[in-house]
Amino acid sequence: MMGLKVDSKRSQNMAPLSFQERSDELSAAHAALTDASFDEYKTKTTLFLDDYPYCYEYWKKLASATLQHRNMDEALLVYQQAIDTIPYCWQLWAGYIDFAKQCGATPAYSHAFTPEVIVQLYRLALDEYVGEAYMSTTLWKDYLQLSVDQILASNDPDQEAINTILDAYHYIFTGVSKSDPSTTGIILRASATTLLSLYEQHINALIAKFPSVGDPDQLLSKAKADFRGCYSTDTAMQRLSLYTCIDKRPFYHHSAFKPELLSRFRALYRALVDKLVTLNGHGDWVSVEIQSILCICCDYIDFWILYIRALIQSQLFSEALDICNMALSRCHGGSSGAVLSALHIEKLQILELQEDSPALDSLVTTLSNDFADDSLIVLALAKHHYRQKRYNKCNDVICRHINSCRDSVPILRSLCRLLSASLFASHGDTSNSTMDQEIFRLDKIYTDILKGPSLSRDGIKVMVLERIALAQTARECGHLHCFTAIRDNIYRDYASDIDILEPALHAHIQWLQIHGQLAEIIETEMLLLRAVPDHLYSYVDSIAKGA
Repeated sequence: MMGLKVDSKRSQNMAPLSFQERSDELSAAHAALTDASFDEYKTKTTLFLDDYPYCYEYWKKLASATLQHRNMDEALLVYQQAIDTIPYCWQLWAGYIDFAKQCGATPAYSHAFTPEVIVQLYRLALDEYVGEAYMSTTLWKDYLQLSVDQILASNDPDQEAINTILDAYHYIFTGVSKSDPSTTGIILRASATTLLSLYEQHINALIAKFPSVGDPDQLLSKAKADFRGCYSTDTAMQRLSLYTCIDKRPFYHHSAFKPELLSRFRALYRALVDKLVTLNGHGDWVSVEIQSILCICCDYIDFWILYIRALIQSQLFSEALDICNMALSRCHGGSSGAVLSALHIEKLQILELQEDSPALDSLVTTLSNDFADDSLIVLALAKHHYRQKRYNKCNDVICRHINSCRDSVPILRSLCRLLSASLFASHGDTSNSTMDQEIFRLDKIYTDILKGPSLSRDGIKVMVLERIALAQTARECGHLHCFTAIRDNIYRDYASDIDILEPALHAHIQWLQIHGQLAEIIETEMLLLRAVPDHLYSYVDSIAKGA
């Protein structure tokens, strides 16, 4: 979501409802739900899910309430929208398929949700979305049990169906990824030993009715050997130890992770992203695992950014843009402004790399209009214009918004340096008098910021250092008059504020050792000694340090 949705009845001066407040509100509405109040409940739940789409239990509650107070058709539409929104949620697939089974048990839908259709739904979920996810064991068990039950219900062996089941078990036990069959020991699942026990039950049942299936001891022995080869390696044990943290973690949980748990998720995630980079972004099985963890850790911006940058590094710009857009659409309304800013900045860089001018211009316009008060966005826009050699636009962005960035000293410093670089780049061929005017205009911008309210002491130090740097650049470019005037003004303005003046004098002495003359070094050193009597560095010390 691009921004917060605020109830129109609430004052704009009031903070929007928190996650917990909205959750409590929905719980109360659900407890008192009637046919008459259903539409209001549905509207509130839909708005909630717009902001918190990964809360799969709320999708299931909405579908259940729709079935109770409206009809099965509308309830199915809720589940289908949920699956379209978060297709990598195994719990939602399980709920959807259970609901489809419930529909199939009714006369009105028995023709639409036959056992064969239910099996197809399982295959869609497992083959396309969640079959390689760590927590997919439950779905596999249900699918395999249903498939075996269908075979056993027939008097004639369906060899194709039997082979499909045996292939599925082989795929599970060997750890082979369907998207990358050459890779083994990769796909691991929670409670996988239960699948091995289930395999033994199914093999015995199938062979008891259809002896042509094969020798049970031989089939079971091979399955156990494959299982050990996948799950008993050191790498598998290490990965499983990391995966265990997922067992007790819901697909979406609004409360913060415990530090140890988050650290384990990050360790696993970084390993997967590193693997993706080594595969040049083409490891489908890795992407599935990455997106599974993203579903759990969607509130932590570094998970999104790490994946986006891995795709950029692999030069998969379209894929990176898709993930960036997904993050922007699914980062809920409770996300901080910094989260949205970081994602927009990544998107800006992707579009630059794609050289997609129309999309780039559209995004720049949007950010300029909607995020003008965001200092990170202001800096990103200024850098963008500078990289495009649109120096006048760079200057305009900074000059219009620099005062609103005074709360962040690092950003203020970056904007000042960018403004200075843009000024000298855009006026390199102008006359000396015009350039002098521009330098003094820039210095006035700095002094106005210094005179403004609420600038911290660190901010003042930074701005004085930037004024010194501007004077030095002016001299390097041949504008000695500007250098002298700005330097002398700084000395005069802060002669009585040694805490501010001292860092500026130190910086200036270091610059003079490279660009200045001996007399200037002595003069500045003496000024520093007069300003700070207990200052330990003399001119000789400075020369020794520079030798």
